[in-house]
Amino acid sequence: MHRVDSLDTIPQLDKPIGLTMGTFDGVHKGHQYLLGTLKSQVASTALLTFARHPLTFLRPHTPVKPLMTLDEKLSRLEACGLDLVIVLNFDQSIANLTYDAFLREIYRHLPFSLLVLGKGAAFGKGRAGTEPLVTKLGQSMGFKTDYLNKFTIDGSPVSSQRIRKLRESGQEELEKKYLG
Repeated sequence: MHRVDSLDTIPQLDKPIGLTMGTFDGVHKGHQYLLGTLKSQVASTALLTFARHPLTFLRPHTPVKPLMTLDEKLSRLEACGLDLVIVLNFDQSIANLTYDAFLREIYRHLPFSLLVLGKGAAFGKGRAGTEPLVTKLGQSMGFKTDYLNKFTIDGSPVSSQRIRKLRESGQEELEKKYLG
């Protein structure tokens, strides 16, 4: 797995390239399902994430306690067999970007043909980058989108927020089951 901390240092990858992006806190079973789906559809896989949770920047008075350190997250992502991980620092310049400007900037450095995200994912200024708008943008730019349904265990959706709540309430066995 190749890691870069800037869009300007992205290496050449075999095409077609699949991209996913998000916080990937915990690299839990839901994330692993998404990454497995991504890997099954393209020659090269790329993941864009952030060095710290964006909410720690956007809402510094109520920071999110991460499920794991950045090094732990990168280790788990490497075990998933990704080709490239882009780790950006979430700052005001990223916070100000609209979803389409954000995707165009990524695409300029990494011409991906597939974007895989989870259902309900929204990003960009004001979280305006919703499935219908991102899908429409993809059609005009030449990439496909695939929004995956939430991964569930025993009928419950797996999410980082849910795992945090399990950790806080001391439900260690269920937390481990969700993290994988």
